Amino acid sequence: MKGKRHFQIYKPDSNLPKPSRDYNFKMRLNLDERQRLENAAIERGLSMSELIRDYIKRLPKTNF
Repeated sequence: MKGKRHFQIYKPDSNLPKPSRDYNFKMRLNLDERQRLENAAIERGLSMSELIRDYIKRLPKTNF
């Protein structure tokens, strides 16, 4: 399918426990946005999810 490329980057020898993820988030992107996100993740050696999580970590914390 055009625009439907899937990849996963494995990080062998990582003995660190993975944090628990309790929520799932689905997002719609156009082809350009998807390609930009994928390219940025590949350049940094991250998955697209890891790249987005890293960005979220930089956002100010809020008290609800």
